[in-house]
Amino acid sequence: MSAHAMAHAEQRSTSRRKLEMETRKRQHNALSLATKVKIIQELDRNDLSKTEIAKKFNIPKSTLSRILKNKGKIEEAVKLGNFATDRMRMRTTAYKEIEDVLFLWFKRARSANFPISGPILEEKAKEIATRMGIEDFRVSDGWLSRFKKRHGLVFKTVSGESAAVNRDTCSHWQQGRLQEILEAYDQRDVFNVDEMGLFYKALPTKTLAYKGETCAGGKRSKDRIMVLVGANMDGSEKLKMVVVGKSKHPRCFKGVRMLPVTYHANGKAWMTQAIFETWLREEDRRFTQQNRKVIFIVDQCPAHGQVDRLKSISLEFLPPNATAIIQPMEQGIIQNLKVLYRRQVLQRMLLCADNKKDYNVDLLSALHILTNA
Repeated sequence: MSAHAMAHAEQRSTSRRKLEMETRKRQHNALSLATKVKIIQELDRNDLSKTEIAKKFNIPKSTLSRILKNKGKIEEAVKLGNFATDRMRMRTTAYKEIEDVLFLWFKRARSANFPISGPILEEKAKEIATRMGIEDFRVSDGWLSRFKKRHGLVFKTVSGESAAVNRDTCSHWQQGRLQEILEAYDQRDVFNVDEMGLFYKALPTKTLAYKGETCAGGKRSKDRIMVLVGANMDGSEKLKMVVVGKSKHPRCFKGVRMLPVTYHANGKAWMTQAIFETWLREEDRRFTQQNRKVIFIVDQCPAHGQVDRLKSISLEFLPPNATAIIQPMEQGIIQNLKVLYRRQVLQRMLLCADNKKDYNVDLLSALHILTNA
């Protein structure tokens, strides 16, 4: 064989080895969490040596060592369902708190059979970021794609009347039905009603501290209430708040004759059709006494059912899934209410700190702060 032929053969051999290495590297990078779990199970059985397991799954020993090192994280991720098992990596997001809240909202919305589109998800993410005071959060097609992959979400077609609304539908409602309402009612008689969840004991989760100092006492609050808020279009009238808590007779209510809100309770602190209807009929009687005809604009959540035989209140339902886009209360009112509430809680906490006293927000205090916010 000539020197030229030998050089050519050696070059081909080198290229082949390089290709094999790249192929193995790609296979290594393409390991899903499910495959990693299988590898861990093989390791736990002790039937094969590490060398044999690496050969069986066609991976380098270094990859096997890395999987073994991350064994706890992999098992915990699959156990908690934090990542879809066909995911290749467990890379976390820089905005984990936003996405955690968004995913909880998504699960609740889907459990109520609400169709969720990409734009709706993006709008809700921006709303959550704003409420959490995170200003540098931006949504994009890339972010949406990564969020879907992180949580194993896919878009599916919804048949019939349950199909997701688009922005054209919202625009049509604003330019059509809303204009009809404004022609039929004075602005003072057009009300928007919406609910918000509030962790009323929640305090800041971070604090300035000395290096090496251990910070304690900052457990995440689980004391959640549901608050119904409402106001008219010209801002001249606010409806009395309705609050749904978990306890029917909170200890802090003992001896209190009158609350600043209408209070109800159930095991999950959720608004229900029964509570909504009871409140609506009370408001209807009040407006009847005032000899007023008003309209309440509400979203189509499961608690907002049609209520018959109302004398003074007409119910107008927003298009399905339109809350994030055209619900007036979602355009800054609820956000500002929460900001003002937190500010007043912090002011009280600081006042107590100045006097070397502990400050604990009980439900009664929260209700008074809410009505003053």
